[in-house]
Amino acid sequence: MFEDKERRRQAALAITLAFLLVLGIFVGVTFLVIPELVKAVRLIAQIAVNAVDTIAQWDEHTVFSQIPFGEYLQQLHIDWTGLKNQLEGWFAARSSAIVSYAINMISSLVGELVNFFIGLVFSVYILARKEILINQVCRLIRVWLPEQFGRCLI
Repeated sequence: MFEDKERRRQAALAITLAFLLVLGIFVGVTFLVIPELVKAVRLIAQIAVNAVDTIAQWDEHTVFSQIPFGEYLQQLHIDWTGLKNQLEGWFAARSSAIVSYAINMISSLVGELVNFFIGLVFSVYILARKEILINQVCRLIRVWLPEQFGRCLI
């Protein structure tokens, strides 16, 4: 009788610890990944804007007559400042959508990891109590199925 109470306490403790572990993983991933994701989106936007600035400077300081197809490139008149402003506006308008999409992907991944760990905990629990589970299944088979069919299964 004392062993049964001790076993129940251990099972309750194991289930509580497993739940806290899964919750801790979820919270940890949330607090570690989301700020880095926001930084990455900002960095991509900054790199794209800087690339447009670099191309604009290259356009101003390059002598097109010395490069192949230079005369055709010289005829192109691109408003690099306007392009940069449009690109900044696009990133400003779409950054929340990009972050939202990335958060949805991460939450889906975390959800799958949580499902995996819950399945792992459940399988360990079943394996730990397999004798009791086998006895219960045998009783169900004897009660609900015809006797000859039940004997074949057991």
